[in-house]
Amino acid sequence: MQNLKNRLLKIVIGWLVVVISLLAIFFVVNLIPAKIATESTVGVETTFLRLAEQRKYSSEFIASDNNLKRIDVLFKNPNLESRDELSILIKDDNSVIYQQTFTGFNFGDTSHARLDFIPVVDSFYKKYRLEIVATKIVDGKLYFGVKNKEIDMILYYYKRNTIFESVVKSVRLMQNWVLLLPLITVTLFLW
Repeated sequence: MQNLKNRLLKIVIGWLVVVISLLAIFFVVNLIPAKIATESTVGVETTFLRLAEQRKYSSEFIASDNNLKRIDVLFKNPNLESRDELSILIKDDNSVIYQQTFTGFNFGDTSHARLDFIPVVDSFYKKYRLEIVATKIVDGKLYFGVKNKEIDMILYYYKRNTIFESVVKSVRLMQNWVLLLPLITVTLFLW
């Protein structure tokens, strides 16, 4: 009888160690900041406009979440030949929150300009303007992507869970795992 109690105690302690370990792992994983990406117009075909035809192009967008931290803009540099120069600006109520200059050498045949900046904490539902300005046209071979007459861009938001949200998500994941692990164990044992 004592031997059976010891075996049962070992099994219960083993399961508690496994469950607590999984809970701790899920908790830490849920604390890692995540990226949320939203594309301007999903399902719409991208066309390309030549940068030389229109020296300045701008599009307005409204942030769909807080912590806007990155924007990718689509460019095309056929045969990697363009040496055109441009500047990309992101404005918030006429103040510039990001500005960087590029040349055609920065872009592949079809690639994105990655615009990383300090996350805008309270960006949710605020209006921003993205501007592409040609500063020097050398050969006129650089294009940028357009969807529905707006600059083709992907917006990235920085999402960090609070400790409470991490605990709740971890417990939800554990509910699935705790029910699944005994089933797998019994299945392997009977197999």
